[in-house]
Parts: sequence; structure tokens; C-alpha cells
Amino acid sequence: PVQYERFGAAIALVEYDALAAGPPSILKTVLVTDQGTSLNPNIDAGQAQGAFVMGLGYLTSETYSFDPKTGVNQSSGTWEYKVPSTFDIPLDFDIIFLANHPNSKEGIYSSKAVGEPATLAATSVLSAIRHAVNAVREDENKEESSLAVLLAGPASPTALSQATKLDWTKFSYHHSLS
Repeated sequence: PVQYERFGAAIALVEYDALAAGPPSILKTVLVTDQGTSLNPNIDAGQAQGAFVMGLGYLTSETYSFDPKTGVNQSSGTWEYKVPSTFDIPLDFDIIFLANHPNSKEGIYSSKAVGEPATLAATSVLSAIRHAVNAVREDENKEESSLAVLLAGPASPTALSQATKLDWTKFSYHHSLS
């Protein structure tokens, strides 16, 4: 049974350079969360940010690879399995706690769970990445303008490169020393 409800929302702003074919930069994230009556706002903010980054990893970089014959996990180390680093977290990360939303049920001093529920808020980044990929597709091919970009997590650089549908044969590099 559900002991109490939690509410929250998040918005993210990303920048994606399709020609660099790397991961997008998360410029800003605002996370609004219902923590009930906070026992320690600094700890609650850290828990929410940590959970958000955990969700970010699930949705952007943590790709599993299994051997098709043996089923053995081939992505069992940090060389293959990419958890988020300091370069992957939002450059500007704001946390806003909802005021006047105490836990009226059996919570400790009217508090609510803070960490794990914020994991779902990372879907705001995946949504922003989809919009960025769509913008690349609109720039490349005006007839194929649709917000229905099929991009499931993890949105790795390889998945993003495929989703943009860029025709790399149209690009060339001309270098001049003058």
C-alpha cells in the first residue's frame, strides 16, 4: 500500500553538437520536489541531486552489452559501462522544495522520501535531448519535421548520431592556413 504521495517536476536545457557526435551538454536543470517537512534541507538537496544523476546515467550512458552466445555481461567494468562523471551533470542545477506539503500520514516529523523519487525526474533530460535531435533533423531535412523522435534510453552518443539521420557524405572539411 502507498503510505503517502510525492510530487515533483523537472525541466532541462541541453545543447547537442551533432557534428561533434559526442554526448549533449546539460546546461541547466530545475528540479521541483515534494520532500514534506525537510529534516535537513542540505542533505535533502544532495539526495535529490544524487538520485537525479543516477537517473541521468540510466537514460544517457549506462549501456549493457551481452555476449550473444554465452549471455555473459561484456560491460562489467568502467571501460565499457559508463556511469555519469562530473562532465555529465548539469552545469546549473537548481533544487526547489515545495513549501507547505507536510507528510500528514505516518512519516518521521512529517518528512517524505527525497532521494529515489527524483530519479524519475531525469526523464526531463531525455525529453530535452529528443527535442535537440529533432532540431538537428529539421535543420538537415525540412520535410522531416516531427517531434516524434524515437529515442529510447540510454541516449548514448552512438544512439544520438543514428537518431539525427545526418547524411555524413554531405559534409566536407576545408582547411586553409591563410
